[in-house]
Amino acid sequence: MKNSSPITNSLPLSLSLFALLPSLTLAHPPAGPFHNVGPPPHPTGTNVLVLYNAAWPDQNANGTNDSAEVAFYYAHRRAIPTNNLLALLITNFMGTYGPPHGPSRSSGEPRMLLSTNVTLRYDSFYSNIVVPLAHYLLTTNPLTAQPYRDSILFLCPVYGVPYYVDTCFTDLYEYPVYSLRSTIHNAPEFTARLRSLDLFLCNVFRRYYGGIVWTNGLPKPGRPPSSPYGYPPFWGDDQVEIGAPTNTLTETPVPLYFDYASNPASAYHFADLRASDPSFNYDSFGFFLVTRLDAPTPELAKALVDKAIYAEHYLYNWAGSPHHPFYTRFYCGDDPDYAGALFTDFFPHNRGVDIKNWVLGVNRGAVNNSVFSPSLSNALPPWDVIYDNHPREIGELQHTPRIQFTIASLTSNSVSLSYLNNSTYAWWMLPPLESAATFSNLSSAVSLTLLGSNSLPGTYFVSSTNACAPGDLIEFAHPCLLPITDAFFYSEYYTIDGAYNYRDCWLWPPGAIAFYNQSWSAYDFRRFSLDQFAGPAIIRGLSATAGPLAEPLSIGIPLVPRFLRALSQGFCFAEACYNSLFLAECWMTVCIGDPLYNPFLPLWLNSHSNTNGDHSPPALLATNDFHSFTIFAWLDNSTPDNSADIAQFQLFAGYDSNAWTFTNLFYSWPHPSTSVWIHARNYNWTRSASWPYPPPASSFFYQVSARDPYGNLTTLPPQPVVIPEALSPFLLCTLSFLLFHPPRAPQLH
Repeated sequence: MKNSSPITNSLPLSLSLFALLPSLTLAHPPAGPFHNVGPPPHPTGTNVLVLYNAAWPDQNANGTNDSAEVAFYYAHRRAIPTNNLLALLITNFMGTYGPPHGPSRSSGEPRMLLSTNVTLRYDSFYSNIVVPLAHYLLTTNPLTAQPYRDSILFLCPVYGVPYYVDTCFTDLYEYPVYSLRSTIHNAPEFTARLRSLDLFLCNVFRRYYGGIVWTNGLPKPGRPPSSPYGYPPFWGDDQVEIGAPTNTLTETPVPLYFDYASNPASAYHFADLRASDPSFNYDSFGFFLVTRLDAPTPELAKALVDKAIYAEHYLYNWAGSPHHPFYTRFYCGDDPDYAGALFTDFFPHNRGVDIKNWVLGVNRGAVNNSVFSPSLSNALPPWDVIYDNHPREIGELQHTPRIQFTIASLTSNSVSLSYLNNSTYAWWMLPPLESAATFSNLSSAVSLTLLGSNSLPGTYFVSSTNACAPGDLIEFAHPCLLPITDAFFYSEYYTIDGAYNYRDCWLWPPGAIAFYNQSWSAYDFRRFSLDQFAGPAIIRGLSATAGPLAEPLSIGIPLVPRFLRALSQGFCFAEACYNSLFLAECWMTVCIGDPLYNPFLPLWLNSHSNTNGDHSPPALLATNDFHSFTIFAWLDNSTPDNSADIAQFQLFAGYDSNAWTFTNLFYSWPHPSTSVWIHARNYNWTRSASWPYPPPASSFFYQVSARDPYGNLTTLPPQPVVIPEALSPFLLCTLSFLLFHPPRAPQLH
């Protein structure tokens, strides 16, 4: 039976309404062939504890505060038990953050944290979040008769919960990377006074038992370098400091989840690791994976889970079928202006080339045991991969992806190529362009066609050297138009160009995941300023991302190849994120997206509802609420396909059903030839929409349409709206402009 009341981003959300809706059931059958099964085989809603701010305002005036609205919606969509929602009372935000905590890439002036509702001082964080959360985790879960901490794997703060903690620390002994404590006085950017609130929550009980210094409300200071690192079984008030994620000068991490899911032969689910590894279990089930459902608006935050569910339901590998409606590829890049540092970093294999070779199933460099390798039984077929190593980023000054090499040497029928003066890098980067790819010679305006690889690394057969010479720069330009519409996965590395700006060339398909590996890529993401990646990307439709909130140093940036290795083996988003975090406690990263998002699991299990895609038009419902002067449209969820569906919505309305006053397009992407941010662009997928209107002068008509990602269209018949007799004549006189106001894209600050 279809619902008689809408569930929308603007209609009041009531728990009684949720109880009437069919639950979204997600199967969790046995695990795929390349990772061990832990208890439970795959996480479910029972393993998530959702944290929301009970004091957050009701900014959309629908009767439910916006933070609770996101939490309730997420719980409904993922079948999270009601008891797994924890209301926190958070009101004591810090104002505009004054002290410098990082440089502005554009002007050299201190970067200011301008938001007034995203930072808590440590004593407020401790009292309003840590204490109630620790107490709740120690209470008995009625579903299991065990403490919640035993079954909760993931903590999920949502929109309205702050994401910075101000430690107020300034002393070098409080800096958590030991090897840099002697240098930070000369580098104020690295003082790390602000930290990721989420990574402070990863070890709730260390925070809880450590307490605060009651004389000043701050956390316990760090240990001096001479102090031995390591903890006794229980931490008393005098033994716990703020928490250092590294050990002495060797940078050895405390035993967290890093790299446990990277190797298909020995991969661990987080539940399995926490239950079976005594050295990991140092806090009696006290470590959690924290991933937030957050965005610049609550509507965008809710859409993160909607797009994740859609991708789980319909994602398929359409490699080689670029005209399919849900054809997607992987885009990854390395930029030579920073690649040299990455090649010699503590983790030398955190490059786009590692991602490319993992997806192509080739074993070169640090890439082994790829689940896409044809040598493994039941492996996934590889996705199409676009690799870019040009100094410009994809989208920067309308740059489209391309790969460049230098000719190192030539014979009559072969050419040796190098990148950064290394033939091995070229050897890693070329697949699958080793045969029949034609490169342009940028030095002499001729072309060079490769005919396959030689046995020597970096050496390839050619039919003719075509008058090329050693030292020539050659380039292969991937066929590509802006905006890019087929990027399911994107990773890029630093381009230090003086001022980072989001490259607005991506029209993200549902389920898309992207990482921009730069020190400030998620800086104050809810304010969506252009000098960071996460906020603008989510506005433009991205489904999941992770990145630093402040300067983390290279070893604090998510190591994206590790993330992809775990995700592609059927691990969920939260597990994949923490598999990629070397410094996963008290540091700088924030992970944004549905922690349960698992796009590859249905591919492993062959459990798609329809591997040919979504061919059913959206089941669309709509109504008018004359009390709030709002038209609502929403998608039915009476079947699994209905529940997974998402759409873009369009409204026509007017006083004559044959002469509409145009109100809004489907979400559009004007000016596709430029990658400069344009406010008029508004592109996203949701399950509902609403349109407020001023009091009408007379009865009118409206018509709603919905279009899903596969292009299926549903248009409802024109609906009449009759003005109630009780409507005040005074209100009728207020109509002095167009009947409706179309929705506007969020504005950048």
